[in-house]
Amino acid sequence: MASEILSPLAMSILGLALPGKTGTFLLLVLGLSFVIFVHELGHFLVARWCDVRIERFAIGFGKELFGFTRKQIRYSFNILPLGGYVKMLGQEDFAVDKAGELYVKNDPRAYSNKPVGQRMMIVSAGVVMNVIFASILFMIAFMIGMRVIPARIGTVLPDTPAWRAGLRPGDQILTINGASIDEMADVMMAITLADPDTVLKMRVLQDGHERAVSLEPEYNAIAGLRQISISNPQSLTVAYTGSAGGPPENQQLQVDDEIIALQGKPVTDIDQVLRSIAAAQGGPVELTVKRPVKDGDGEPVLDESGKQVTKEVTVCRRARITMLPASDPNLLGAVPRMRIGDASAGNEINEMDLVIAKVLSDSPMSKAGVVDGGRITAVNGRSVSDWFALIDTLKRNGGNVVQLTFEADGRVHTGELTVPRSTVLDLELPPWPDGVIVSIAGKKTAMANGPDGKPREHSVGMWEGVKAALEQDAGRQVEIEYLIGGEPHKKSIFVTPDGTDPWTMRVSYAETLIPYPEMKLLTITNPATAMWLGVKRTGYFLIQVCITTRQMLFTQQIGEEQMSGPVGIIRIGTQIASAGPAQLIYFLAFLSVNFALVNFLPFPIVDGGHFFFLLIEKIKGKPLSVRTQMMTQGLGLAMVFVAFIFLTIQDVLLWHKS
Repeated sequence: MASEILSPLAMSILGLALPGKTGTFLLLVLGLSFVIFVHELGHFLVARWCDVRIERFAIGFGKELFGFTRKQIRYSFNILPLGGYVKMLGQEDFAVDKAGELYVKNDPRAYSNKPVGQRMMIVSAGVVMNVIFASILFMIAFMIGMRVIPARIGTVLPDTPAWRAGLRPGDQILTINGASIDEMADVMMAITLADPDTVLKMRVLQDGHERAVSLEPEYNAIAGLRQISISNPQSLTVAYTGSAGGPPENQQLQVDDEIIALQGKPVTDIDQVLRSIAAAQGGPVELTVKRPVKDGDGEPVLDESGKQVTKEVTVCRRARITMLPASDPNLLGAVPRMRIGDASAGNEINEMDLVIAKVLSDSPMSKAGVVDGGRITAVNGRSVSDWFALIDTLKRNGGNVVQLTFEADGRVHTGELTVPRSTVLDLELPPWPDGVIVSIAGKKTAMANGPDGKPREHSVGMWEGVKAALEQDAGRQVEIEYLIGGEPHKKSIFVTPDGTDPWTMRVSYAETLIPYPEMKLLTITNPATAMWLGVKRTGYFLIQVCITTRQMLFTQQIGEEQMSGPVGIIRIGTQIASAGPAQLIYFLAFLSVNFALVNFLPFPIVDGGHFFFLLIEKIKGKPLSVRTQMMTQGLGLAMVFVAFIFLTIQDVLLWHKS
C-alpha cells in the first residue's frame, strides 16, 4: 500500500552508501526492508481475514526474480529487496466506461465494496503491525544488552520543580509513582505522560541515602510538553573541546581526555567542572586529565592485558565570554569583533582583542566618543589588555564616570564613559547559573517587548525580565530574592531610575567543552520484563514522534534542517549499526515507530489519508467521488516527491559537509 511510494527512493541511496562497510550497510538495508515488509504484512493478513481479493503480495520492488501463485495470489520476490507491497482488487485499479466516468470494478471481494469498518481495519493494520513489531525489536535489543543513559541527574536548573523539590546533580532516580526506573528515558516518559496538576512521587538516592520526593511538572509552552528541568548525566570524558586559545596545544584539553582533578582536587561530576570554570570569569583553571597514549599513526597504545595506556597531563582552561542580546551582542553599546573566520569557533568573541566592530547609537560607549574600529587600551589610565579585564574594571566602577582611552584612525583618544549603576551590582550576584534572581517585589515574571516588538512574558531570572521589573518599580524600595550556589538570599534595595539596566547580566561566562554522555549497559534476561520494557519504549517514542510532528507542522519550533530523508537515514543508521547488533535492532525499532506514525498522518497517499477518507464516508453515508480521491492522491504523491527531492539534496549536502 503506502510503502509503494518508497520504491523509487531505493536507487538514490545505493550509490552513496556502498563504499566502505558494505556488510553493515546491507544489514541496515535489509532491516529497513523488513520494517516495510512487516507493515505490508499487516495489510495482507487483515485483508485476507476480511475476504478481500488480493492479486499480488510482493517482497521487494522492480522486476520479479521468481515467485509462485497460490489461491489466485501471486507471491513475488523482486530484484530490489527494499520493502514490499500488497495489491488489492478495487483499491487502486479503476476503469473508464463509455461515458468517460470513472468507476470501481464491481466485485463483491473488491476492497472498495467492503464495509467501511473492515476497510478501516485493513488501512490501519500496517500501522498496528509496525507498533507491535517495534515492541518486539525493543525487547530483543534489551535482551541482547543496550547501552542507555542512566536515570542519574546531570544538572538541575534553579527555581524549577526539580530544584524546589530538593533534587540535585548526581541524584539517582529509583522509582516514580511506584514504578521502577531503569534509565533516563523512563523518567522523561513519566513526566511527559503526567496529567495536569498531577504530583509525581519519586524515590531517589541522594548522597548515599534513599529519600522520597514529590513534585509537579510544569508545562513549557516553548517545548510544548511538561518538564521538571533536569538534564541527562554526562561523563568526565571530553567529546568536543570547543575553542580555547591561550596555552600551547599540548597543555590544552584534547578529545578523549578524562578529567580527574580540578585545581588539584578530585572531581566526580562534570557539572562541578563546568560551573567552576564559568565562576572563574575568564581566569585560568587548572585541570588534571588522563590522556590516552597513541602511536605515530594515531592509534591507541594498549598494554599487555589489552587495556588502553594513559598518562596524566595538566591542562589550563578558561571560560569564554557570551554577550547579549544575540542579535547585537554588546557591552554598554560596544559590539566586539567576532571570530567569523575561525570555523571551529563560529561567531565568537576574541577575548584577547579589544577591537570594537560597531558602536550602537545613543549608548554609553557612543556618548564616550568610541567609534567603529576603535581599540580600547586603558580605563582611568590603567591599561586593559583583553575583554576579561575591561568587563571586570567596568563592573567595579558601576555608577561612576571613568576615563576611557582608545585608539582609532592612528591616534589615541580619551572620553568619559558613564558606567550605569545597575541594581544587580548591589546583590554581588555571581554569573549564571551560580547566581539567579528568583523574584523582584514578589514577581517572578515581567512583561517586556521581544525581538519582534511584541510584548511577552519574561522570567526575572533573565536580563529582559529583570530590566522590565526594575523599570516598573523605579523610585521604590523592593525586596529581591535570589540564589547564590543554590542557597536562598533576600535583599531590600531602593531602585533608582539609573539602576534599572542589568547590563552585567548581559555578559556571561561559559565553558565550551562538550563531554560524552554517561552510559550504562542495560541487559534484561527475563523475556516478559524485556517485552514490557519494549512496550514502554514504544509508547515513549510514539509520544515523542507526535510532539515532534506537531512542533514541525504547526508551531514551526523544529525546522526542516532537523528532518532526514532516505539518505540521511542510511547515513545515521550505518553509523549506529556499526556499534553492534543491539544498536541496529534498537534503531530499526525506532524507525518502525516513526514509520507507523508518519503513515497514519491524515495526508493523501499514506494510510492516514485513506483512513480520513473512510471517516468522511462513514459520516456522510457515501464515499467521496473517485475523481476527488484520485486528485487528492495525485496531489499527495506530488508533494511526497517534492519533499523527497528536497530532503535527498539536504541529506547529501550534510553528508558531504560532515
